[in-house]
Amino acid sequence: MCVKDLLGMQVLDKDAKEIEKVEDADFNENTGQIEKYLFL
Repeated sequence: MCVKDLLGMQVLDKDAKEIEKVEDADFNENTGQIEKYLFL
């Protein structure tokens, strides 16, 4: 998945209701893993 695809994605709760959208994400430079999300 590309970062541009991740930004703006819906965040759903356990009942599949939209609660937020992904605004930004912090990545580990060495591993490429996502460390933090920022929600709008």
